[in-house]
Amino acid sequence: AFCRQQRVGCIVHASHPFAEVLHATVAAASQHLGLPVLRLERQYPERLAHPLVHYAADYELVAAQLLAAGLAPALALSGVQTIGRLRGYWQRQTMFCRVLPRAASVALARQVGFPEANLITEWPGAELAEEIALIQQTGAQAVITKESGESGFLSVKLAAALHAGVPIFIVRRPELPASFRRLAHADELWALLPTYLHGPAADS
Repeated sequence: AFCRQQRVGCIVHASHPFAEVLHATVAAASQHLGLPVLRLERQYPERLAHPLVHYAADYELVAAQLLAAGLAPALALSGVQTIGRLRGYWQRQTMFCRVLPRAASVALARQVGFPEANLITEWPGAELAEEIALIQQTGAQAVITKESGESGFLSVKLAAALHAGVPIFIVRRPELPASFRRLAHADELWALLPTYLHGPAADS
């Protein structure tokens, strides 16, 4: 209804890469209305083929792999929203989890029963030395993160784990609908937008 009322000509979709429900909602709305979707993508480092780098489809699989390998403790740098999905691991082994220094983040961790003593409340480290120090301070034998791109400091986390000589488990970002037009840079978006300003949805 909103798109019709505002005579929208296209949908610009720039949400978090792991916002799967929103991806599906945007795809359904665009198909129903016949609107194109311009997806502004984050920058992602190339996936590495390295014995210490492991990519997985989901957090439950990471938990199972960590348990099978007997790796403990683990350091989760994947955010507070992922703690519940890693429950299969931290209910059996020690896991430290870095969360944003916000009351809401700590409250969410409490809700799923995560040990508050194992929470690290600090902002993600943009510097390699900071991430290496965190791995060493926790004694982590494995790092858990997600493929959130350079804005999520993925390259820094990768480099820190490799420097520390510990395996890193990365949950792959969800696949986007094939109908989305992917754009790598904002200037591509600005160049394309005029094309859709007077499209069919803008006709009276």
